[in-house]
Amino acid sequence: MIISDADHHHAGEWLDETLRITKKGGFLFFHDTNDKNFPTLKGIESKIKNKGFMHYHFREKSREDERTQREWIFVVKS
Repeated sequence: MIISDADHHHAGEWLDETLRITKKGGFLFFHDTNDKNFPTLKGIESKIKNKGFMHYHFREKSREDERTQREWIFVVKS
């Protein structure tokens, strides 16, 4: 298991490497994906979609019990 609350300014730049070292069936979580101060995090969902990974983006408009202003993405590496 890897847990990191690292450099939000560059975290989205590490996506390919993060996916490479995560085993098949592993889970990834990315938070603060709605913060305009962290533009590399805002692009993570489109990269995940392009790679075809199952994911769910928790947002302000998600189901009531799943709503979050800061937003986060849950990904399963396939």
